[in-house]
Amino acid sequence: MTLRRKDRPTRRRQSSRPGAAPLDRRMARWQKDRRRQRVAQVLIAIVILVVLGVLGYGYYANIWSPPRKILIDVNGARYSRGDIVDSLRVIQAQYRAVNQSIDLGVTPFEVVQSTLYNELALQAAPRMGIYVSDDQIEEAIRQLFYPEPDEDQVVSEENLDREYDERIRYYLTQTRQTMDDVRRVTKFELVNQMLRLIVGDQVPLEAEHANVQWITVTSGEEFTQVQERLANGEEFEVISKEFAPETGPGAGDGVVGWISKGAYPELDEVLFSIEPGTVSEPVSGPASTYFLKVLQLTENRTVSDYMMSLIKDHALSDWFQNEIQQNDVKTNFDSDDYSWIVEQLRQSEGLVLTPRGGQDG
Repeated sequence: MTLRRKDRPTRRRQSSRPGAAPLDRRMARWQKDRRRQRVAQVLIAIVILVVLGVLGYGYYANIWSPPRKILIDVNGARYSRGDIVDSLRVIQAQYRAVNQSIDLGVTPFEVVQSTLYNELALQAAPRMGIYVSDDQIEEAIRQLFYPEPDEDQVVSEENLDREYDERIRYYLTQTRQTMDDVRRVTKFELVNQMLRLIVGDQVPLEAEHANVQWITVTSGEEFTQVQERLANGEEFEVISKEFAPETGPGAGDGVVGWISKGAYPELDEVLFSIEPGTVSEPVSGPASTYFLKVLQLTENRTVSDYMMSLIKDHALSDWFQNEIQQNDVKTNFDSDDYSWIVEQLRQSEGLVLTPRGGQDG
């Protein structure tokens, strides 16, 4: 029987190349392996990028960014966390030189405020007629650090100059400052001294006065005790003597003497309104609560040096508050900033030679 063409069994066409089939299989495997390698490489690259991103963010968030956070901005003049820490480390080093520690509960806030005030004063200086020359700055630094031999010592100027240079170098090393830093701080101080004189000159030499005896308390327990004893009719003078401080106004017996109006602004309203001989209701102050007894009032009296110093302090504080309102001032100091700053100070080490004159850096 003759088979027709379409009925004939077909044969797979064989390649004319010897070993062609094994080669094709190897090529397929190689291409498949190559694809797997590419996928693996991509996955590895992604993992590396993620790790680097995490490390980079950690570096940014924990190392690079924190000291650069701006806390104070006065018309574009900016001060960061790092700037505040630098100022505090100078103070910290000076305290360590006399085996003392700064008050971490108070000093960081004081430095933030003084930094703000220094910049306000510096920017207002030309308007206030205040100019500080480079020679004035250098002379102030020299007075601060230049050694003063005892009267019976004979020391050559060359040796004094050498000791001066050594003091400067030691101070810079221990406080991690440069001479430009010292000059900048010195300029701030000179500007503030001149500003205080200008503002203080506007304070009248005479003012109303009240002759005062007071009781001051600083705790709730003391407050309650004094109130109860007064309510029971105990003599004001007896309690006042018992609670009198050892030093300062009212030391010994609670008798302060003549207080000028404006020396204690928080007390003025009561001091100059109650009848002499009467005891006031409690009056809250910045650090204490006062029970006041006015012994005598007078309209005009020359302000004593001590009272004048207090009045000038308040006048200068009022001046700064007015400048804050008149300028573009931004402050951003919160509990996180405080915690970060305190941690940096706790990590600080080293001692510093306190320069003659006790000037803070």
